[in-house]
Amino acid sequence: MQAFACATIPLAGHICLFVAPESPRFLMEKGRTHAAKLALTWLNPSPTAVAADGEAAIDNELVQMAHACQQDKEMTDAVAWWRLIRRRSVLKPILIGCMLMVCDQFSGNYPIQAYGVALLDQALGKGSKQTHAYNALIIINGAQFVSARI
Repeated sequence: MQAFACATIPLAGHICLFVAPESPRFLMEKGRTHAAKLALTWLNPSPTAVAADGEAAIDNELVQMAHACQQDKEMTDAVAWWRLIRRRSVLKPILIGCMLMVCDQFSGNYPIQAYGVALLDQALGKGSKQTHAYNALIIINGAQFVSARI
């Protein structure tokens, strides 16, 4: 029952996605200027949007959006992502990050986080309070967090 209650908010968000129009930026990239103008008017339903100066503001925003789309297209055409990755200045940090992730996976950190309370409860003895195991796990995870950020 609790799972259904927790699923209502994401479900409502997904239903709202069907009602909302495409973003004006997406429509401008696809060359659908009129649909972009309608979507922009729908997203900004202020009283000034109906007036002449509001219409000019929307047109101005559409011109800026078209200019930004053109710049993005030129940037995308100029540099391909695979060319960027093959550069040594980009490839080296990516490989270092991947190796750190592999070392983190094989360090045994995740079983300690997942089963830490049970392990510490066994290590401290059954007679001890379970809050000691929780406090010890919080201290261990806090130390790992601080050491990872340094």
